[in-house]
Amino acid sequence: MTAIPFDLSRFGLSLPPFGAPAASNAEVNQRIADGTATVVTLEELCRSAQDVAGSVDLVTLAFPTSISGSAAMLVVPVAGRGVFTRAEEIFVNRVRGHPGPAPNERLGVVDTLIFADEPESGSGSGSGSGSGSGTGYDGSALFLDLIGGKRIEVECHSVEETVHRNEFDLAGLEFARFYVYNARLPEGADTLAILGRSLVPGARIALNGAQGIVVGSGTRDRPGAMCLALAADIHGMDATLMENPGARPRHMVACALPVGEAADLGPLAEWGRSSAAEPLHGAPASKAAAQLKQMIRQNRFHVSETGPAGAKAVKG
Repeated sequence: MTAIPFDLSRFGLSLPPFGAPAASNAEVNQRIADGTATVVTLEELCRSAQDVAGSVDLVTLAFPTSISGSAAMLVVPVAGRGVFTRAEEIFVNRVRGHPGPAPNERLGVVDTLIFADEPESGSGSGSGSGSGSGTGYDGSALFLDLIGGKRIEVECHSVEETVHRNEFDLAGLEFARFYVYNARLPEGADTLAILGRSLVPGARIALNGAQGIVVGSGTRDRPGAMCLALAADIHGMDATLMENPGARPRHMVACALPVGEAADLGPLAEWGRSSAAEPLHGAPASKAAAQLKQMIRQNRFHVSETGPAGAKAVKG
Protein backbone atom coordinates (compact mmCIF):
# COMPACT_ATOMS: atom_id res chain seq x y z
CA MET A 1 0.00 0.00 0.00
CA THR A 2 1.44 3.37 -1.05
CA ALA A 3 1.50 6.01 1.67
CA ILE A 4 -0.11 9.33 0.74
CA PRO A 5 1.92 12.26 2.07
CA PHE A 6 0.09 14.77 4.24
CA ASP A 7 0.58 18.26 2.85
CA LEU A 8 1.22 20.55 5.83
CA SER A 9 1.76 23.52 3.52
CA ARG A 10 -2.01 23.77 3.02
CA PHE A 11 -2.18 24.92 6.64
CA GLY A 12 0.85 27.21 6.49
CA LEU A 13 2.98 24.67 8.38
CA SER A 14 6.16 22.79 7.60
CA LEU A 15 8.16 20.00 9.21
CA PRO A 16 11.89 20.41 8.63
CA PRO A 17 13.97 17.31 7.90
CA PHE A 18 16.25 16.06 10.65
CA GLY A 19 19.97 16.06 10.14
CA ALA A 20 22.84 13.99 11.40
CA PRO A 21 23.83 14.00 15.07
CA ALA A 22 25.88 16.97 16.15
CA ALA A 23 29.24 15.47 17.10
CA SER A 24 30.09 18.11 19.70
CA ASN A 25 26.87 17.53 21.63
CA ALA A 26 27.29 13.79 21.31
CA GLU A 27 30.74 14.11 22.85
CA VAL A 28 29.34 16.23 25.67
CA ASN A 29 26.67 13.60 26.31
CA GLN A 30 29.33 10.89 26.40
CA ARG A 31 31.18 12.88 29.04
CA ILE A 32 27.93 13.28 30.97
CA ALA A 33 27.44 9.52 30.84
CA ASP A 34 31.06 8.94 31.91
CA GLY A 35 30.75 11.41 34.75
CA THR A 36 33.58 13.56 33.38
CA ALA A 37 31.59 16.55 32.08
CA THR A 38 32.45 19.90 33.63
CA VAL A 39 29.28 21.84 34.43
CA VAL A 40 28.99 25.26 36.05
CA THR A 41 26.04 27.51 36.72
CA LEU A 42 26.01 31.02 35.29
CA GLU A 43 26.55 32.43 38.79
CA GLU A 44 29.65 30.27 39.23
CA LEU A 45 30.90 31.39 35.83
CA CYS A 46 30.38 35.04 36.73
CA ARG A 47 32.39 34.61 39.93
CA SER A 48 35.34 32.83 38.32
CA ALA A 49 35.24 33.25 34.54
CA GLN A 50 39.05 33.35 34.21
CA ASP A 51 39.53 30.21 36.32
CA VAL A 52 37.17 28.06 34.24
CA ALA A 53 37.98 29.38 30.75
CA GLY A 54 38.66 26.51 28.37
CA SER A 55 37.59 23.77 30.79
CA VAL A 56 33.78 23.99 30.78
CA ASP A 57 31.46 21.69 28.84
CA LEU A 58 28.13 23.18 29.91
CA VAL A 59 26.81 26.30 31.60
CA THR A 60 23.38 26.09 33.24
CA LEU A 61 21.18 29.10 33.77
CA ALA A 62 17.53 29.72 34.57
CA PHE A 63 15.16 32.61 34.07
CA PRO A 64 11.60 33.36 35.21
CA THR A 65 8.93 34.14 32.65
CA SER A 66 5.28 35.12 32.83
CA ILE A 67 2.80 32.29 33.09
CA SER A 68 0.29 34.24 31.00
CA GLY A 69 1.67 32.91 27.74
CA SER A 70 0.86 29.28 28.46
CA ALA A 71 -1.82 26.62 28.59
CA ALA A 72 -2.09 23.11 29.98
CA MET A 73 -3.60 20.10 28.26
CA LEU A 74 -4.96 17.62 30.80
CA VAL A 75 -6.76 14.34 30.25
CA VAL A 76 -9.24 14.74 33.10
CA PRO A 77 -10.98 11.69 34.66
CA VAL A 78 -14.68 12.47 35.00
CA ALA A 79 -16.81 9.33 35.12
CA GLY A 80 -16.91 5.63 34.32
CA ARG A 81 -16.78 4.24 30.79
CA GLY A 82 -19.86 4.74 28.67
CA VAL A 83 -21.61 7.07 31.14
CA PHE A 84 -21.88 9.97 28.67
CA THR A 85 -20.84 10.65 25.07
CA ARG A 86 -19.60 14.24 24.84
CA ALA A 87 -18.62 17.03 27.18
CA GLU A 88 -20.33 20.33 26.50
CA GLU A 89 -18.71 22.27 29.34
CA ILE A 90 -16.06 21.43 31.91
CA PHE A 91 -14.86 23.34 34.99
CA VAL A 92 -11.69 22.44 36.89
CA ASN A 93 -11.63 24.07 40.33
CA ARG A 94 -14.24 26.41 38.86
CA VAL A 95 -11.89 27.42 36.05
CA ARG A 96 -13.45 26.85 32.65
CA GLY A 97 -11.70 24.32 30.46
CA HIS A 98 -12.11 23.70 26.75
CA PRO A 99 -12.99 20.10 25.81
CA GLY A 100 -10.92 18.74 22.93
CA PRO A 101 -12.48 18.10 19.51
CA ALA A 102 -11.50 14.41 19.43
CA PRO A 103 -13.82 12.90 22.04
CA ASN A 104 -12.55 10.39 24.60
CA GLU A 105 -15.60 10.85 26.81
CA ARG A 106 -16.88 7.31 26.24
CA LEU A 107 -13.75 6.27 28.12
CA GLY A 108 -14.76 8.50 31.03
CA VAL A 109 -12.08 11.16 30.46
CA VAL A 110 -12.12 14.59 28.82
CA ASP A 111 -9.21 16.12 26.91
CA THR A 112 -9.20 19.58 28.50
CA LEU A 113 -7.26 22.68 27.49
CA ILE A 114 -6.92 25.31 30.23
CA PHE A 115 -5.36 28.73 29.75
CA ALA A 116 -3.33 30.34 32.52
CA ASP A 117 -5.35 33.56 32.27
CA GLU A 118 -8.76 31.87 32.35
CA PRO A 119 -10.56 33.34 35.42
CA GLU A 120 -12.55 31.42 37.94
CA SER A 121 -16.09 31.02 36.62
CA GLY A 122 -19.42 31.39 38.38
CA SER A 123 -20.31 27.92 37.11
CA GLY A 124 -19.01 24.71 38.55
CA SER A 125 -19.08 23.60 42.16
CA GLY A 126 -15.33 23.39 42.85
CA SER A 127 -14.15 25.66 45.60
CA GLY A 128 -10.63 26.33 44.39
CA SER A 129 -8.07 24.95 46.78
CA GLY A 130 -7.41 27.87 49.03
CA SER A 131 -5.15 29.69 46.54
CA GLY A 132 -7.40 32.69 46.12
CA SER A 133 -10.78 31.22 45.13
CA GLY A 134 -13.19 34.07 44.59
CA THR A 135 -10.38 36.64 44.83
CA GLY A 136 -8.48 36.26 41.59
CA TYR A 137 -8.25 32.48 41.33
CA ASP A 138 -7.50 31.55 37.72
CA GLY A 139 -5.78 28.97 35.56
CA SER A 140 -2.33 29.89 36.87
CA ALA A 141 -3.44 29.32 40.49
CA LEU A 142 -5.02 26.03 39.42
CA PHE A 143 -1.73 24.93 37.86
CA LEU A 144 0.15 25.74 41.06
CA ASP A 145 -2.37 23.77 43.12
CA LEU A 146 -2.12 20.82 40.73
CA ILE A 147 1.68 20.74 40.73
CA GLY A 148 1.69 21.25 44.50
CA GLY A 149 -0.16 17.93 44.91
CA LYS A 150 -3.57 19.27 45.93
CA ARG A 151 -6.81 17.48 45.12
CA ILE A 152 -8.62 19.13 42.22
CA GLU A 153 -12.39 19.19 41.67
CA VAL A 154 -13.98 18.80 38.25
CA GLU A 155 -17.54 19.38 37.09
CA CYS A 156 -18.54 18.28 33.60
CA HIS A 157 -21.78 19.07 31.76
CA SER A 158 -22.56 16.59 28.99
CA VAL A 159 -24.53 16.98 25.76
CA GLU A 160 -27.06 14.62 27.35
CA GLU A 161 -27.66 17.39 29.93
CA THR A 162 -26.21 15.34 32.76
CA VAL A 163 -23.71 16.69 35.28
CA HIS A 164 -20.72 14.65 36.47
CA ARG A 165 -18.36 15.51 39.32
CA ASN A 166 -15.07 13.98 40.36
CA GLU A 167 -11.77 14.72 42.11
CA PHE A 168 -8.22 13.98 40.97
CA ASP A 169 -4.61 14.89 41.60
CA LEU A 170 -1.61 15.15 39.30
CA ALA A 171 -0.47 11.62 40.05
CA GLY A 172 -3.82 10.36 38.76
CA LEU A 173 -3.50 12.02 35.34
CA GLU A 174 -2.20 9.91 32.47
CA PHE A 175 -1.44 13.04 30.42
CA ALA A 176 -0.62 16.54 31.67
CA ARG A 177 1.50 18.89 29.61
CA PHE A 178 2.34 22.58 29.51
CA TYR A 179 2.56 24.48 26.24
CA VAL A 180 4.34 27.79 26.79
CA TYR A 181 3.99 29.95 23.73
CA ASN A 182 5.86 33.04 24.88
CA ALA A 183 8.77 32.56 27.30
CA ARG A 184 10.79 35.77 27.15
CA LEU A 185 14.48 35.79 28.02
CA PRO A 186 16.10 38.79 29.72
CA GLU A 187 17.21 41.72 27.62
CA GLY A 188 20.38 41.19 25.66
CA ALA A 189 19.98 37.43 25.31
CA ASP A 190 19.64 37.71 21.53
CA THR A 191 23.14 39.21 21.29
CA LEU A 192 24.84 36.09 22.68
CA ALA A 193 25.94 33.55 20.09
CA ILE A 194 25.95 30.70 22.61
CA LEU A 195 22.28 31.26 23.45
CA GLY A 196 21.18 31.57 19.85
CA ARG A 197 23.19 28.49 18.87
CA SER A 198 21.90 26.40 21.78
CA LEU A 199 18.22 27.29 21.92
CA VAL A 200 17.14 25.93 18.54
CA PRO A 201 13.96 23.87 17.95
CA GLY A 202 14.36 20.49 19.62
CA ALA A 203 16.80 21.70 22.28
CA ARG A 204 16.16 20.22 25.70
CA ILE A 205 15.32 22.47 28.61
CA ALA A 206 13.82 22.12 32.08
CA LEU A 207 10.52 23.85 32.82
CA ASN A 208 9.78 24.22 36.53
CA GLY A 209 12.22 21.38 37.15
CA ALA A 210 10.74 18.93 34.61
CA GLN A 211 12.34 18.11 31.27
CA GLY A 212 10.92 19.64 28.11
CA ILE A 213 11.94 20.98 24.72
CA VAL A 214 12.18 24.19 22.74
CA VAL A 215 9.47 24.12 20.08
CA GLY A 216 10.62 27.28 18.33
CA SER A 217 10.29 31.05 18.57
CA GLY A 218 7.69 32.51 20.91
CA THR A 219 4.63 34.35 19.68
CA ARG A 220 6.11 37.79 20.44
CA ASP A 221 9.71 37.07 19.48
CA ARG A 222 11.30 40.11 17.84
CA PRO A 223 14.63 41.96 17.67
CA GLY A 224 15.69 42.85 21.20
CA ALA A 225 13.14 40.49 22.77
CA MET A 226 14.16 36.84 22.44
CA CYS A 227 11.17 34.61 23.18
CA LEU A 228 10.77 30.83 23.08
CA ALA A 229 7.90 28.42 22.65
CA LEU A 230 8.25 25.39 24.94
CA ALA A 231 6.54 22.11 25.78
CA ALA A 232 7.04 19.98 28.90
CA ASP A 233 5.36 17.23 30.88
CA ILE A 234 3.81 18.63 34.06
CA HIS A 235 4.57 15.48 36.03
CA GLY A 236 7.68 16.00 38.13
CA MET A 237 7.47 19.80 38.20
CA ASP A 238 8.46 21.68 41.35
CA ALA A 239 5.78 24.10 42.59
CA THR A 240 8.31 26.01 44.70
CA LEU A 241 10.06 27.18 41.52
CA MET A 242 6.79 28.73 40.35
CA GLU A 243 5.89 30.56 43.53
CA ASN A 244 6.05 34.34 43.35
CA PRO A 245 5.13 35.86 46.74
CA GLY A 246 2.56 38.60 46.43
CA ALA A 247 2.04 37.99 42.72
CA ARG A 248 0.85 35.36 40.25
CA PRO A 249 2.80 32.14 39.78
CA ARG A 250 5.43 32.18 37.04
CA HIS A 251 7.35 29.65 35.02
CA MET A 252 11.03 28.94 35.62
CA VAL A 253 12.97 27.91 32.51
CA ALA A 254 16.41 26.30 32.88
CA CYS A 255 18.78 25.45 30.05
CA ALA A 256 22.22 23.89 29.64
CA LEU A 257 24.42 25.68 27.11
CA PRO A 258 27.13 23.59 25.42
CA VAL A 259 30.37 25.59 25.30
CA GLY A 260 31.59 25.33 21.72
CA GLU A 261 34.72 27.38 22.38
CA ALA A 262 36.32 29.27 25.24
CA ALA A 263 35.42 32.56 23.56
CA ASP A 264 31.77 31.86 24.43
CA LEU A 265 32.39 32.28 28.14
CA GLY A 266 33.53 35.89 28.31
CA PRO A 267 30.44 37.49 26.70
CA LEU A 268 28.17 35.13 28.65
CA ALA A 269 29.79 36.07 31.97
CA GLU A 270 29.72 39.78 31.10
CA TRP A 271 26.00 39.56 30.32
CA GLY A 272 25.44 37.54 33.48
CA ARG A 273 26.95 40.35 35.55
CA SER A 274 24.85 43.06 33.88
CA SER A 275 21.67 44.56 35.33
CA ALA A 276 19.70 42.98 32.46
CA ALA A 277 20.48 39.53 33.85
CA GLU A 278 19.31 40.24 37.41
CA PRO A 279 16.26 37.90 37.01
CA LEU A 280 18.72 35.02 36.54
CA HIS A 281 20.18 35.52 40.01
CA GLY A 282 17.06 35.43 42.16
CA ALA A 283 16.69 32.54 44.59
CA PRO A 284 14.26 30.44 42.45
CA ALA A 285 16.36 30.92 39.30
CA SER A 286 19.56 30.01 41.15
CA LYS A 287 17.84 26.93 42.53
CA ALA A 288 16.61 25.86 39.09
CA ALA A 289 20.06 26.31 37.53
CA ALA A 290 21.64 24.30 40.36
CA GLN A 291 18.99 21.57 40.01
CA LEU A 292 19.72 21.24 36.31
CA LYS A 293 23.45 21.04 37.04
CA GLN A 294 22.71 18.23 39.50
CA MET A 295 20.53 16.41 36.96
CA ILE A 296 23.43 16.51 34.49
CA ARG A 297 25.88 15.21 37.09
CA GLN A 298 23.49 12.36 37.85
CA ASN A 299 23.24 11.50 34.13
CA ARG A 300 19.53 12.41 34.10
CA PHE A 301 19.75 15.22 31.55
CA HIS A 302 21.49 15.22 28.18
CA VAL A 303 21.70 17.95 25.56
CA SER A 304 19.98 17.37 22.21
CA GLU A 305 22.10 15.66 19.58
CA THR A 306 19.74 16.05 16.64
CA GLY A 307 17.70 18.88 15.24
CA PRO A 308 16.31 20.28 12.03
CA ALA A 309 18.91 20.27 9.28
CA GLY A 310 20.35 23.78 9.00
CA ALA A 311 18.27 24.91 11.97
CA LYS A 312 18.40 28.63 12.54
CA ALA A 313 18.98 30.07 15.96
CA VAL A 314 15.96 31.44 17.77
CA LYS A 315 16.64 35.15 17.65
CA GLY A 316 14.90 38.21 18.97
